[in-house]
Amino acid sequence: MKKVLATALTIGLALSLSACSTEEKPSNSVTQQSQTAPTEKPSNSTAQQSQTAPTEKPSNSTAQQSQPAPIEKPKPANASEVVKSMKESGLHIGKTETYTASNDPNNLLGRPGQYTSKVNFVDTSIKTDVINSIEVTNGGSVEMFDNEEDAKNRYDYISGIAKKMGGPFSEYDYLEGKVLIRVSKEFTPDQAKRYEKALKDIFK
Repeated sequence: MKKVLATALTIGLALSLSACSTEEKPSNSVTQQSQTAPTEKPSNSTAQQSQTAPTEKPSNSTAQQSQPAPIEKPKPANASEVVKSMKESGLHIGKTETYTASNDPNNLLGRPGQYTSKVNFVDTSIKTDVINSIEVTNGGSVEMFDNEEDAKNRYDYISGIAKKMGGPFSEYDYLEGKVLIRVSKEFTPDQAKRYEKALKDIFK
């Protein structure tokens, strides 16, 4: 009887120790959940949106509008200024002779319907002798008038004489607005055309 009791006690103690040793450990899934979650980094799109937008440059049209307009050169107001402009354009103008009411051999300067200023000039690219005063044959002459009608009347008169008389009266005549240029017959047609072009460029 005592042996049976002792054996029962031994078996009960063994079962008790076995129960203690088999207590459940926490599962891996629970342990992993308790770990601190990693901090989420902002996406590329969010980072790009946070960057400062580049400064927009003004367009070419805006820059061009801000540029000052070029200053227009005033047109010649008399024959002397026309001759000066032609010389600056590269024509071979040498000595000049400015007409006045007292030295005008034609007695036309300042008269009604006639030129208000007149300058004769020498062109150094042709070889002619100046006798007493500079003549059209030595280079040419510039005449300016009060209005285009007076200039046209003078042009018709001079060119008409040259066509009818010919010879010593021959010359090239060019009209531009209120200005008449008379050029020496000693020039070739191409050389004379340089004066026509210069006159147009001055008043364009």
